Amino acid sequence: MGSPTHQIDKPQIISEVARTVLAKHKYSAEDIQASTSRCFELQQLILEAQAEAEEEALRTSSWFISDRSGFDSLVYATRYAAPGAVQ
Repeated sequence: MGSPTHQIDKPQIISEVARTVLAKHKYSAEDIQASTSRCFELQQLILEAQAEAEEEALRTSSWFISDRSGFDSLVYATRYAAPGAVQ
């Protein structure tokens, strides 16, 4: 008895979104803890860039693998910008 053949798309790989945003917008890793406003702005930029990267990946494949997710930015903003900053 043969088993059905299922074709699975090769996943798109998303990596280094945060580092790309840091470099593009001239943020440093220290900004996360040094300035709550810069931290919040940075996390917002990273969240937007991650969403764009995921949308782009899904244009060419039905799935992707990412080293981060949008939740990472929300956690960083909650922890470093202000406990009530994320709603």
